Amino acid sequence: MNKKILIIEDDQILRENTAEILTLSGYDVVTSPDGKDGIRKAANEHPDLILCDIMMPETDGYSVLHALNQNEQTATIPFIFLTAKTENNALRQGMEMGADDFLYKPFEDIELLNAIQSRLKKQDQLTAITGKEDKTQNDQSTHAEVMQELLSKATSINLKDGETLYHQNEYPHFVYYVAEGSIKTYQLSNQGKTFITGIFHSGSLLGYKPVIEKRPSNQFAEANEPTEVKKIPANSFLDALYNNPQMSKHFIQHISTRLSKKEEELMSVAYNSVRYRIAFKLLELAENHPEGIIDLPRTDLARMIGTTAETLVRTLTEFKNDGLIETDEHHITIPDVKKLRNTLIRF
Repeated sequence: MNKKILIIEDDQILRENTAEILTLSGYDVVTSPDGKDGIRKAANEHPDLILCDIMMPETDGYSVLHALNQNEQTATIPFIFLTAKTENNALRQGMEMGADDFLYKPFEDIELLNAIQSRLKKQDQLTAITGKEDKTQNDQSTHAEVMQELLSKATSINLKDGETLYHQNEYPHFVYYVAEGSIKTYQLSNQGKTFITGIFHSGSLLGYKPVIEKRPSNQFAEANEPTEVKKIPANSFLDALYNNPQMSKHFIQHISTRLSKKEEELMSVAYNSVRYRIAFKLLELAENHPEGIIDLPRTDLARMIGTTAETLVRTLTEFKNDGLIETDEHHITIPDVKKLRNTLIRF
């Protein structure tokens, strides 16, 4: 079977020329003209490698890589940035985010093919070491196939906005998959204060840590909007996790990414200004929310950031006056992700 390459590039001529080179070299090629579409295609097409431009309007290459790293189904796909030589900080920033390689534009055909071949070879070696694919006739099921099998055993429930999915200190019997809508998780302090710990959108799994650790849940989960959730029996989930090496590897990667992300958030709370923390959280939520529209209540958003609702509203007003965001009573939209990201340097 031919390897599949996803090209995310807003320059139509470069995108088509690169696709032609790869097709003639025996690869299956999927193309995308922008970052948002590229994120969707990465999840749906399951490519073996991704080529992605850095400088794109709305959703740039860094945002694409960040979003893919948050999804266990796409986090381990080899990722090569395409960048202009004038982008001096691209190499350092991209490598810090987990990019596997860089190609400087314009590149020769042989440079492109060598980079792809080298990265795919390393991925195949990793596959052999980790047991990601069994080369015998009794191949291990892929992660996607295992997930599909688990979902086939799941039961669907529909939650109203604000309806509780599970409670703090409750022993888990299920792992939950968000089919449509979104779920927020939160904890209550001894003083009765609420701290929001996460927002889970369509395609996300939650509630698996208490199942793996065989302990009560340490947080509540409730629908953030009308939401469809699939309940996967805990025993079925554990059987798949322990008996399928690829799924185990995906979850190790996923949990590691989430821990790193939590460390970044704690450092941000400790050392960065409120404006920085709000801008950082808005960018994070926009990348993981369909169409980049944030529809969290202001009080929930303030709790996630660790500030007061009054401070949040005042800062959002400043951002709006500076042309960084657009708001109405219920929604926040970032019209230019790159512009808001660049302001983090000044904060």
